[in-house]
Amino acid sequence: MKTVKIEMDKPEDSMVEYEEKPRYPYGTKLSFDEDLIEKMGIKELEVGDEVVVYGVAKVCAKSEHSSEDESGEETDAEVSIQMIEIGIGSEPNGKDTTAIMYKDD
Repeated sequence: MKTVKIEMDKPEDSMVEYEEKPRYPYGTKLSFDEDLIEKMGIKELEVGDEVVVYGVAKVCAKSEHSSEDESGEETDAEVSIQMIEIGIGSEPNGKDTTAIMYKDD
């Protein structure tokens, strides 16, 4: 697994108090409504708890954009992935999560 935490530089000379908090890029947070909380059985989770999340997702969009300015050519890429099956907790039903990810029954 790879961490997606954004490392923030601590201001060297600042009059404002600096509070170091983990920061993560847009789109890396999963949010569940009340119905899905009930369905997933995660009502007992508390703020700060860490859980294992596993699932199956489908790539629903992919794009690449190139542009040029005074500093040269720049290329941006984006991939959108829609979660279609999600599990939270330990390994599901005693199965290896790799087998689930690759639909190996």
